[in-house]
Amino acid sequence: MYSVRFSGIQCKISLLFPAVLLYLLYADPSGLLLFGFSAAVIHECGHIITACLLRHKPRELVISCFGMRLVDSDGCLSRSEDAVIALAGPALNAGMYLLLYRLPIDPLYADIHLVMAVLNLLPIDPLDGGRVLDALVRGWGTSFGLGVKTLLFYTVWAAMTGVGIALARHPPHNITLCIVAMYLLFHRLFYNGN
Repeated sequence: MYSVRFSGIQCKISLLFPAVLLYLLYADPSGLLLFGFSAAVIHECGHIITACLLRHKPRELVISCFGMRLVDSDGCLSRSEDAVIALAGPALNAGMYLLLYRLPIDPLYADIHLVMAVLNLLPIDPLDGGRVLDALVRGWGTSFGLGVKTLLFYTVWAAMTGVGIALARHPPHNITLCIVAMYLLFHRLFYNGN
């Protein structure tokens, strides 16, 4: 993992990330992947700016093939601060959608921001909606909160998988949502430990 400090934040970049990004950019002559990547960077900037405004400058930004993740500086976020920081990324994507939709460009570029905002608001880990849900259920008791999170995860995951399979079965046979659903399940089973 390559590591560099930028503006007081330790940025860790997986060595595989640049190779995968370059390959994807090469394989996508439309430029949509580049725009999607820029939407992800803007999304993370929303989290970073909001955390700094709340005087909780992130300690790390980890960039890998599976996304970007911020690591809190002191681990002392209140429930409301955690929720506000989590909502800042999707809010900035929603704002970009509204701005870009009004410009005379292909609306697909605006739609990328809308999809990123909506997807990240789903109430499951590791998405931002999952962090908001964590902040909400933190005071409910460990087993009840975990039960709510587990029920929501598998409900949302089943719906996402069903829609993904339906999209994959009909032209143009898009499997992206299935891949996202599998990633979320993998993350839950092997990374979360829940």
